Amino acid sequence: GQLSPAPGKSTSTRSKEANIGESIEANGERPEWESLFDDLQDEPEVQSSAHGEDWRPGNAVGPDWDQLYKRLPNAKAGGGTTSTNGRSDNDGLDYGALFNGVGDPDDDLPPLVSSEQRAPGPSGSMVGQSAPASRQVRHEGVQNSRDNKQEDPPDEEEAPTPQRRLVFDLDSSLVDLACHWQKYSILGHFNLSGHADEGVEAWGEKLLPKGVLSLADFRNHGVELDLSDTHVVASGFQELEEFSGAIKRDSTVTSLRLTRAKIGNSGASWIAGALMRNQALTELVLSSNGITDEGIDPIAAVLDSNNVLKKIDLSDNRIGSRGAQQLASGVSRNRSLTELNLSRNSIGDQGAEEFLAILDVAVRPKPAVLRVLDLSGNLITRPTEDRLMSAYHRNITVLNTLRLSEADGQVDPDKGKPPRFTVVCTQQGIEVRAGRPGPRAQVSWEQDQGDVEIVLKRPELRRTDSTIVDVGFGYRRLKVTVR
Repeated sequence: GQLSPAPGKSTSTRSKEANIGESIEANGERPEWESLFDDLQDEPEVQSSAHGEDWRPGNAVGPDWDQLYKRLPNAKAGGGTTSTNGRSDNDGLDYGALFNGVGDPDDDLPPLVSSEQRAPGPSGSMVGQSAPASRQVRHEGVQNSRDNKQEDPPDEEEAPTPQRRLVFDLDSSLVDLACHWQKYSILGHFNLSGHADEGVEAWGEKLLPKGVLSLADFRNHGVELDLSDTHVVASGFQELEEFSGAIKRDSTVTSLRLTRAKIGNSGASWIAGALMRNQALTELVLSSNGITDEGIDPIAAVLDSNNVLKKIDLSDNRIGSRGAQQLASGVSRNRSLTELNLSRNSIGDQGAEEFLAILDVAVRPKPAVLRVLDLSGNLITRPTEDRLMSAYHRNITVLNTLRLSEADGQVDPDKGKPPRFTVVCTQQGIEVRAGRPGPRAQVSWEQDQGDVEIVLKRPELRRTDSTIVDVGFGYRRLKVTVR
């Protein structure tokens, strides 16, 4: 590791540094990096150590990064911390830590963060990704580690807005994957939801100061992951494979919502295959995904082997009578599914009568365990509806609730449970809300000289009376309330 002058080299490194510094002050120009690294290449050759040991990789002195930095025109000199070489600098940059590998291993270039500003995180955790040892995931807003572009410094008058950070210590492969996707700007938003015994406000006041969301915060009410209105799962083969693998490994998430995720038949098949190995998920929502009878076949096959699922929502798809018959056959052999939503599909009389056959206690000595069935908004004729309602009212079926018309009131899934909270996770940060956020509405507007026309599109308002919507329009504010 010792250095000695190379033959024919009369100018020392220290004199070269002095000459470089003088030229910078005289010319005011920034030195080229090539010339700086040429100085490193011109360093004397490495000799053997004082003990006579042969040179081997690892005992040579590497580039002096601090010295390189000091040669730049904007480097600060004097009055700072003293390095091991006796130089003093106050640039505040921990070069030793940076070039020893401290940073995100997935990043190509770790951002230069001063040692004073580097916030200590949980042991073994990285920003926005899982830590195998501690299973903790830190989620924070505005992440794009693939680009690593430095933003322009804010104006002096504008104070930087602090971002809310939250560490997810949930031991969940699905949550880890959602954080990973959001870190690389593949996923725009996702929600985590549960029930708070003490109320949402008191629950949030305890959560945000400690900065960690753990399984204990969900009590025994289950963890819901909502990826509705996102298209990342259906964006490509790699995403489908990653998502399917996360479902197989996950043992934390009990409810998975994928409304309007554009997964189609292919996505439904991947999810169904993953459910063969999952033993934690009790609720699956795949509404408004364009699923047809072809995509229902693998889901119906899952019901033969999966005895954990209790609720399946397949509403607002394109399921016909054949798909309904396949589902009825799977439900008849399943001993866990208690709620099935098939509303707003294309199911005809044959599919509806198949459900009547498997739920009739007079026909089957061991009927299905299904208790809630929603067939509203389908193509069932009036005579078939009458037969279903007659059997239901005469208590010859095992059903507790049967919906054949949208006029029938829907069952509140949170009835009798503590208040629901939702942690909304976006690239701008996190927010705790009460209840479950509705779908992201599409808003368009037109303005002429005298009038402003605003159109609000939300899927659940398609067949709803417009009188339940209040619109408050002011000079600087538009507020739309759905009662």
